[in-house]
Amino acid sequence: MDDEKLEQHATKTHWRSCAAREVPSWLPDELASFYTHNEVEPGGFLWPLTRLREYPASDSGETLLAFPDAHSNWHGIGAIQIGVSDLGFLFYLKDLPRGVRGRVFVIGWGCVGPSKSDVQPEDALCLAENLSEWVARLRENGGADPVLEFWLFGGSDPELAARIGELNPGIDLAPWIPR
Repeated sequence: MDDEKLEQHATKTHWRSCAAREVPSWLPDELASFYTHNEVEPGGFLWPLTRLREYPASDSGETLLAFPDAHSNWHGIGAIQIGVSDLGFLFYLKDLPRGVRGRVFVIGWGCVGPSKSDVQPEDALCLAENLSEWVARLRENGGADPVLEFWLFGGSDPELAARIGELNPGIDLAPWIPR
């Protein structure tokens, strides 16, 4: 199985501490700090440093999503692609005309984000307010992200559902919560 297929089915990611190393100057401070001191192991949904890809802000939004009908809420947003999951590509948002920088999103084919949001398209799901929050959650859960798992498999944790709702105002979680 090639790396691309393995990553698309990865439900966990792992990394280990490493000696401080040089990272590209285009990385935002939070990503630079993580990748300076950590080596991501191949095969998980988070990509190693050498695979990160920068998408500069554009007026069309097409460079970020690569969809011809890119949602107008993505115009002017720059991001760094940091991985891939069964829901879509993982991005660290870097340049925003409005909103908070540094949020971690999954954008793509498996997402059903908030339909009533004026700042977030329907094909995006915010996973964390910042990289530190996301990495802490991954550490606490052995490399798995409960938000991704909730979205993929359904869930019954009311605290997690509330957190997803806070990160994604206007989202309807009812279809994902078993009765």
